[in-house]
Amino acid sequence: MHVIKMHNSTASERLQREREEAEKEEQEKERLRHANTILMNHGITQSNGIEVSRKAAFERKLSAQSISSAKDMISQYERELTEYKIRLWQLESNEVQRMAKAAAYKQELADNHGKPKAFF
Repeated sequence: MHVIKMHNSTASERLQREREEAEKEEQEKERLRHANTILMNHGITQSNGIEVSRKAAFERKLSAQSISSAKDMISQYERELTEYKIRLWQLESNEVQRMAKAAAYKQELADNHGKPKAFF
């Protein structure tokens, strides 16, 4: 059994796609021509446009750097704050232990008529 392929439909589809692509390309060229005309009417040349584009890219880069440095500063401050809280907690803990030992020693002195147990 032989299958006969009809190439007419694929050829017409291919031609249709090529026409659509050519039409889209022409529309894009027309849009660019229109944009160039508007820019030229306002006195903007290609060199001015390139210069402005470079300045905008440079400003964008500087603002991104300043934002990242501000974020770094904030994260460093948060890290320092966390370390400070931990250190403060340790100091409080040490002070509570010291005060507990002092209170126990005073109680020991009171229980033994002013003499520590090590005295006996």
